[in-house]
Amino acid sequence: MSEELTIAEAASRLGISPSAVRKRISRGLLSARKNRGQWYVVLSEAETGQDKAEQEKDKEDRQDKRTPDVRGQESNGTGQSGKQEREQDKQEKDKAELSARIAVLEAERNGLIRVVSELERRIDDLEEDRER
Repeated sequence: MSEELTIAEAASRLGISPSAVRKRISRGLLSARKNRGQWYVVLSEAETGQDKAEQEKDKEDRQDKRTPDVRGQESNGTGQSGKQEREQDKQEKDKAELSARIAVLEAERNGLIRVVSELERRIDDLEEDRER
């Protein structure tokens, strides 16, 4: 399923600026169409899924910055518990960042696949026109 959004709405959903949305459209990374002078961006589930992952990561980052780090204070006397918790937190954060990056790359890949498909279709049309 896909949604059609204005450039401003798509920018908000993607967490990027409207000019970044326009650049992605021009590079073929986002699908868009013009209707009565208004551009509409077509976002697929993969692209909106990427946005949700990015938004979750941002939300976690904001929460981490607000929460004081007192975990190391409750160690078992060796300081190991706090270290382990910090390392585990770092690994979880890294995992979330990598998951978000994978979603972005998948969305970009899907955009490139659409561009290649469109170019192949245009080549076929040109070859048919030449044969006539």
